[in-house]
Amino acid sequence: LEEARKEQAAQSEQRQSESEEPSSRHETTSTSTDLSDTDLHDPDACCAQSCSSPSSQGCQACCSRTWATARVPLRQFVLPVRLAFGNRRLRRLWFAGFLLMFAGQLVMDIGGQYFNQSMGLIPYGTKQEIITVAVLTMIPGQLLAIPGNLITGYLSKRGGPLFLLRRMIPLSSFLVTVGALMAEVRQMWFIAVVVICLNYAGLPNVPLMRLASGVAPPGRVGEALSSIGIAAQLASLIGNIAVAILNRWLMSTDLYDPLWIYYPVCGTLSLCAIIPLIGTPRGGWGSASGDLQEQFMAVVYAHKAMQRWKKEVARRREHGELKPKP
Repeated sequence: LEEARKEQAAQSEQRQSESEEPSSRHETTSTSTDLSDTDLHDPDACCAQSCSSPSSQGCQACCSRTWATARVPLRQFVLPVRLAFGNRRLRRLWFAGFLLMFAGQLVMDIGGQYFNQSMGLIPYGTKQEIITVAVLTMIPGQLLAIPGNLITGYLSKRGGPLFLLRRMIPLSSFLVTVGALMAEVRQMWFIAVVVICLNYAGLPNVPLMRLASGVAPPGRVGEALSSIGIAAQLASLIGNIAVAILNRWLMSTDLYDPLWIYYPVCGTLSLCAIIPLIGTPRGGWGSASGDLQEQFMAVVYAHKAMQRWKKEVARRREHGELKPKP
Protein backbone atom coordinates (compact mmCIF):
# COMPACT_ATOMS: atom_id res chain seq x y z
CA LEU A 1 0.00 0.00 0.00
CA GLU A 2 2.81 2.41 0.81
CA GLU A 3 4.48 1.73 -2.55
CA ALA A 4 1.19 2.35 -4.35
CA ARG A 5 0.75 5.66 -2.53
CA LYS A 6 4.27 6.73 -3.50
CA GLU A 7 3.64 5.90 -7.16
CA GLN A 8 0.38 7.87 -7.14
CA ALA A 9 2.14 10.91 -5.58
CA ALA A 10 4.93 10.77 -8.19
CA GLN A 11 2.40 10.56 -11.03
CA SER A 12 0.43 13.54 -9.67
CA GLU A 13 3.60 15.62 -9.36
CA GLN A 14 4.56 14.74 -12.95
CA ARG A 15 1.11 15.76 -14.23
CA GLN A 16 1.32 19.05 -12.32
CA SER A 17 4.75 19.90 -13.76
CA GLU A 18 3.55 19.08 -17.28
CA SER A 19 0.55 21.37 -16.84
CA GLU A 20 2.76 24.25 -15.59
CA GLU A 21 5.19 24.17 -18.55
CA PRO A 22 2.71 25.34 -21.26
CA SER A 23 1.47 28.15 -19.04
CA SER A 24 5.02 29.41 -18.44
CA ARG A 25 5.74 29.19 -22.15
CA HIS A 26 2.58 31.16 -22.87
CA GLU A 27 3.57 33.84 -20.35
CA THR A 28 7.05 34.14 -21.85
CA THR A 29 5.64 34.43 -25.36
CA SER A 30 3.08 37.03 -24.31
CA THR A 31 5.74 39.04 -22.46
CA SER A 32 8.05 39.07 -25.46
CA THR A 33 5.15 39.98 -27.74
CA ASP A 34 4.11 42.82 -25.46
CA LEU A 35 7.70 44.01 -25.30
CA SER A 36 8.06 44.04 -29.07
CA ASP A 37 4.77 45.88 -29.49
CA THR A 38 5.78 48.37 -26.83
CA ASP A 39 9.14 48.83 -28.52
CA LEU A 40 7.38 49.81 -31.71
CA HIS A 41 4.95 52.23 -30.11
CA ASP A 42 6.34 53.42 -26.77
CA PRO A 43 10.14 53.35 -26.27
CA ASP A 44 9.88 54.67 -22.71
CA ALA A 45 7.59 51.84 -21.66
CA CYS A 46 9.92 49.41 -23.42
CA CYS A 47 12.83 50.71 -21.40
CA ALA A 48 10.81 50.41 -18.19
CA GLN A 49 9.81 46.80 -18.92
CA SER A 50 13.30 45.86 -20.03
CA CYS A 51 14.92 47.38 -16.97
CA SER A 52 12.42 45.65 -14.66
CA SER A 53 13.24 42.24 -16.13
CA PRO A 54 15.75 40.06 -14.29
CA SER A 55 18.14 40.09 -17.22
CA SER A 56 20.06 43.31 -17.95
CA GLN A 57 20.36 42.63 -21.69
CA GLY A 58 17.00 44.24 -22.44
CA CYS A 59 17.92 47.39 -20.54
CA GLN A 60 21.26 47.64 -22.31
CA ALA A 61 19.64 47.22 -25.72
CA CYS A 62 17.02 49.86 -24.95
CA CYS A 63 19.62 52.32 -23.66
CA SER A 64 21.78 51.77 -26.72
CA ARG A 65 18.81 52.48 -29.00
CA THR A 66 17.99 55.63 -27.05
CA TRP A 67 21.58 56.86 -27.23
CA ALA A 68 21.77 56.13 -30.96
CA THR A 69 18.59 58.16 -31.48
CA ALA A 70 19.80 61.10 -29.39
CA ARG A 71 23.32 61.09 -30.80
CA VAL A 72 22.25 62.29 -34.26
CA PRO A 73 20.77 65.66 -33.18
CA LEU A 74 23.55 66.17 -30.65
CA ARG A 75 26.11 65.67 -33.39
CA GLN A 76 24.37 68.31 -35.49
CA PHE A 77 24.85 70.82 -32.67
CA VAL A 78 28.53 69.98 -32.29
CA LEU A 79 29.40 70.17 -35.99
CA PRO A 80 29.36 74.01 -36.28
CA VAL A 81 31.71 74.31 -33.30
CA ARG A 82 34.09 71.73 -34.73
CA LEU A 83 33.99 73.48 -38.07
CA ALA A 84 34.69 76.89 -36.52
CA PHE A 85 37.79 75.69 -34.70
CA GLY A 86 38.92 73.18 -37.29
CA ASN A 87 38.95 75.47 -40.31
CA ARG A 88 41.89 77.88 -40.11
CA ARG A 89 40.15 80.67 -42.02
CA LEU A 90 36.84 80.35 -40.24
CA ARG A 91 38.62 80.25 -36.90
CA ARG A 92 40.08 83.70 -37.54
CA LEU A 93 36.71 85.08 -38.51
CA TRP A 94 35.15 83.53 -35.41
CA PHE A 95 37.50 85.34 -33.03
CA ALA A 96 37.15 88.61 -34.93
CA GLY A 97 33.38 88.39 -34.78
CA PHE A 98 33.45 87.50 -31.10
CA LEU A 99 35.50 90.59 -30.20
CA LEU A 100 33.30 92.90 -32.26
CA MET A 101 30.08 91.54 -30.82
CA PHE A 102 31.41 91.44 -27.27
CA ALA A 103 32.33 95.13 -27.41
CA GLY A 104 28.96 96.00 -28.91
CA GLN A 105 27.12 94.05 -26.23
CA LEU A 106 28.87 95.86 -23.39
CA VAL A 107 27.97 99.36 -24.59
CA MET A 108 24.44 98.27 -25.46
CA ASP A 109 23.83 96.96 -21.94
CA ILE A 110 24.85 100.16 -20.18
CA GLY A 111 23.53 102.61 -22.79
CA GLY A 112 20.23 103.59 -21.18
CA GLN A 113 21.66 103.97 -17.70
CA TYR A 114 24.65 105.91 -19.01
CA PHE A 115 22.52 108.41 -20.91
CA ASN A 116 20.19 108.99 -17.98
CA GLN A 117 23.08 109.51 -15.59
CA SER A 118 24.85 111.87 -17.98
CA MET A 119 21.71 114.00 -18.27
CA GLY A 120 21.18 113.95 -14.51
CA LEU A 121 17.84 112.16 -14.81
CA ILE A 122 18.59 109.59 -12.10
CA PRO A 123 16.77 110.07 -9.79
CA TYR A 124 15.50 113.59 -10.53
CA GLY A 125 14.33 113.30 -14.12
CA THR A 126 10.75 113.85 -15.17
CA LYS A 127 8.69 111.27 -16.97
CA GLN A 128 8.81 113.22 -20.22
CA GLU A 129 12.60 113.48 -20.14
CA ILE A 130 13.02 109.76 -19.51
CA ILE A 131 10.67 108.96 -22.41
CA THR A 132 12.65 111.31 -24.66
CA VAL A 133 15.89 109.54 -23.80
CA ALA A 134 14.29 106.15 -24.51
CA VAL A 135 13.07 107.34 -27.92
CA LEU A 136 16.45 108.82 -28.83
CA THR A 137 18.20 105.56 -27.98
CA MET A 138 16.09 103.64 -30.51
CA ILE A 139 14.61 105.60 -33.41
CA PRO A 140 17.60 107.48 -34.93
CA GLY A 141 19.87 104.46 -34.96
CA GLN A 142 17.25 102.18 -36.49
CA LEU A 143 16.36 104.65 -39.23
CA LEU A 144 19.91 105.42 -40.30
CA ALA A 145 21.05 101.79 -40.03
CA ILE A 146 19.04 100.95 -43.16
CA PRO A 147 21.08 103.07 -45.61
CA GLY A 148 24.23 102.09 -43.72
CA ASN A 149 23.64 98.41 -44.44
CA LEU A 150 22.88 99.15 -48.08
CA ILE A 151 26.08 101.14 -48.50
CA THR A 152 28.13 98.49 -46.72
CA GLY A 153 26.74 95.75 -48.95
CA TYR A 154 27.53 97.78 -52.06
CA LEU A 155 31.09 98.51 -50.93
CA SER A 156 31.58 94.86 -50.02
CA LYS A 157 30.55 93.87 -53.51
CA ARG A 158 32.82 96.41 -55.18
CA GLY A 159 35.97 96.13 -53.09
CA GLY A 160 35.66 92.68 -51.55
CA PRO A 161 34.48 91.77 -48.04
CA LEU A 162 37.96 91.20 -46.61
CA PHE A 163 39.26 94.54 -47.86
CA LEU A 164 36.23 96.33 -46.45
CA LEU A 165 36.30 94.46 -43.14
CA ARG A 166 39.92 95.37 -42.47
CA ARG A 167 39.13 99.04 -42.96
CA MET A 168 35.84 99.11 -41.13
CA ILE A 169 37.21 97.69 -37.88
CA PRO A 170 39.36 100.79 -37.06
CA LEU A 171 36.42 103.00 -38.01
CA SER A 172 34.16 100.94 -35.77
CA SER A 173 36.61 101.37 -32.90
CA PHE A 174 36.53 105.14 -33.32
CA LEU A 175 32.72 105.25 -33.50
CA VAL A 176 32.41 103.29 -30.25
CA THR A 177 34.83 105.62 -28.48
CA VAL A 178 32.70 108.65 -29.41
CA GLY A 179 30.20 107.60 -26.76
CA ALA A 180 32.59 108.64 -23.99
CA LEU A 181 32.08 112.30 -24.97
CA MET A 182 28.52 112.12 -23.67
CA ALA A 183 29.91 112.55 -20.16
CA GLU A 184 31.08 116.05 -21.19
CA VAL A 185 28.51 117.21 -23.73
CA ARG A 186 25.38 116.23 -21.73
CA GLN A 187 22.87 117.29 -24.39
CA MET A 188 19.81 115.46 -25.66
CA TRP A 189 20.78 115.78 -29.31
CA PHE A 190 24.13 114.13 -28.61
CA ILE A 191 22.34 110.96 -27.48
CA ALA A 192 21.14 110.51 -31.06
CA VAL A 193 24.69 111.05 -32.32
CA VAL A 194 26.08 108.39 -30.00
CA VAL A 195 23.33 105.91 -30.90
CA ILE A 196 23.92 106.40 -34.62
CA CYS A 197 27.66 105.90 -34.14
CA LEU A 198 27.05 102.68 -32.22
CA ASN A 199 24.72 101.36 -34.91
CA TYR A 200 27.28 102.09 -37.61
CA ALA A 201 29.95 100.47 -35.44
CA GLY A 202 28.08 97.18 -35.89
CA LEU A 203 28.18 97.29 -39.69
CA PRO A 204 31.37 95.18 -39.95
CA ASN A 205 29.08 92.20 -39.40
CA VAL A 206 27.92 92.54 -43.02
CA PRO A 207 31.28 91.74 -44.69
CA LEU A 208 32.08 89.34 -41.86
CA MET A 209 29.06 87.15 -42.61
CA ARG A 210 29.74 87.34 -46.34
CA LEU A 211 33.31 86.24 -45.79
CA ALA A 212 32.23 83.43 -43.45
CA SER A 213 29.87 82.05 -46.08
CA GLY A 214 32.60 82.28 -48.71
CA VAL A 215 35.32 80.45 -46.78
CA ALA A 216 32.96 77.64 -45.72
CA PRO A 217 33.69 74.17 -47.13
CA PRO A 218 31.35 72.99 -49.89
CA GLY A 219 27.94 72.07 -48.55
CA ARG A 220 28.58 73.51 -45.08
CA VAL A 221 27.65 77.16 -45.50
CA GLY A 222 24.86 76.88 -42.95
CA GLU A 223 27.21 75.46 -40.33
CA ALA A 224 29.73 78.24 -40.98
CA LEU A 225 27.09 80.93 -40.51
CA SER A 226 25.73 79.23 -37.40
CA SER A 227 29.23 79.18 -35.92
CA ILE A 228 29.35 82.98 -36.22
CA GLY A 229 25.93 83.06 -34.59
CA ILE A 230 27.31 80.97 -31.74
CA ALA A 231 30.09 83.53 -31.33
CA ALA A 232 27.47 86.30 -31.14
CA GLN A 233 25.41 84.51 -28.49
CA LEU A 234 28.49 83.62 -26.48
CA ALA A 235 29.65 87.24 -26.62
CA SER A 236 26.21 88.38 -25.47
CA LEU A 237 26.21 85.97 -22.54
CA ILE A 238 29.71 86.85 -21.37
CA GLY A 239 29.00 90.55 -21.91
CA ASN A 240 25.93 90.48 -19.68
CA ILE A 241 27.86 88.71 -16.94
CA ALA A 242 30.74 91.18 -17.26
CA VAL A 243 28.41 94.18 -17.01
CA ALA A 244 26.74 92.77 -13.91
CA ILE A 245 30.13 92.34 -12.23
CA LEU A 246 31.83 95.52 -13.42
CA ASN A 247 28.92 97.85 -12.70
CA ARG A 248 28.89 96.85 -9.06
CA TRP A 249 32.60 97.55 -8.82
CA LEU A 250 32.44 100.86 -10.72
CA MET A 251 29.56 102.17 -8.64
CA SER A 252 31.50 101.46 -5.47
CA THR A 253 34.37 103.71 -6.58
CA ASP A 254 34.61 107.47 -6.09
CA LEU A 255 34.34 108.21 -9.82
CA TYR A 256 31.54 110.47 -10.98
CA ASP A 257 29.45 108.82 -13.72
CA PRO A 258 32.01 106.03 -14.23
CA LEU A 259 30.12 104.30 -17.05
CA TRP A 260 31.92 106.37 -19.68
CA ILE A 261 34.92 104.08 -19.17
CA TYR A 262 33.12 101.34 -21.11
CA TYR A 263 33.35 103.23 -24.39
CA PRO A 264 37.13 103.59 -24.77
CA VAL A 265 37.60 100.06 -23.44
CA CYS A 266 35.12 98.65 -25.94
CA GLY A 267 36.71 100.72 -28.69
CA THR A 268 40.03 99.05 -27.88
CA LEU A 269 38.38 95.62 -27.95
CA SER A 270 36.88 96.40 -31.35
CA LEU A 271 40.28 97.42 -32.65
CA CYS A 272 41.74 94.12 -31.41
CA ALA A 273 39.36 92.32 -33.78
CA ILE A 274 41.70 93.18 -36.64
CA ILE A 275 44.47 91.01 -35.18
CA PRO A 276 43.00 87.68 -36.43
CA LEU A 277 42.56 89.22 -39.88
CA ILE A 278 46.19 90.30 -40.27
CA GLY A 279 48.11 88.25 -42.77
CA THR A 280 46.93 85.34 -44.84
CA PRO A 281 46.24 81.85 -43.50
CA ARG A 282 47.74 78.84 -45.18
CA GLY A 283 45.85 78.29 -48.40
CA GLY A 284 44.70 81.91 -48.61
CA TRP A 285 41.34 83.48 -47.90
CA GLY A 286 39.78 82.13 -51.06
CA SER A 287 37.88 83.85 -53.82
CA ALA A 288 35.29 85.18 -51.35
CA SER A 289 37.78 87.74 -50.05
CA GLY A 290 37.42 89.79 -53.24
CA ASP A 291 41.19 90.10 -53.67
CA LEU A 292 42.32 89.56 -57.26
CA GLN A 293 45.36 87.58 -56.17
CA GLU A 294 43.25 85.34 -53.94
CA GLN A 295 40.74 84.80 -56.72
CA PHE A 296 43.52 83.90 -59.15
CA MET A 297 45.08 81.47 -56.67
CA ALA A 298 41.67 79.90 -56.00
CA VAL A 299 41.24 79.23 -59.73
CA VAL A 300 44.76 77.79 -59.94
CA TYR A 301 44.21 75.50 -56.96
CA ALA A 302 40.87 74.34 -58.36
CA HIS A 303 42.52 73.53 -61.70
CA LYS A 304 45.32 71.62 -59.98
CA ALA A 305 42.80 69.66 -57.93
CA MET A 306 40.86 68.79 -61.08
CA GLN A 307 44.01 67.55 -62.84
CA ARG A 308 45.01 65.50 -59.80
CA TRP A 309 41.57 63.91 -59.67
CA LYS A 310 41.64 63.06 -63.37
CA LYS A 311 45.03 61.37 -62.97
CA GLU A 312 43.74 59.38 -60.02
CA VAL A 313 40.68 58.23 -61.96
CA ALA A 314 42.83 57.22 -64.94
CA ARG A 315 45.20 55.27 -62.67
CA ARG A 316 42.34 53.37 -61.06
CA ARG A 317 40.90 52.47 -64.44
CA GLU A 318 44.25 51.12 -65.58
CA HIS A 319 44.45 48.86 -62.54
CA GLY A 320 40.86 47.74 -62.95
CA GLU A 321 39.62 49.40 -59.80
CA LEU A 322 37.08 51.45 -61.75
CA LYS A 323 35.04 50.14 -64.63
CA PRO A 324 33.65 52.52 -67.24
CA LYS A 325 29.88 52.71 -67.43
CA PRO A 326 28.33 50.93 -70.44
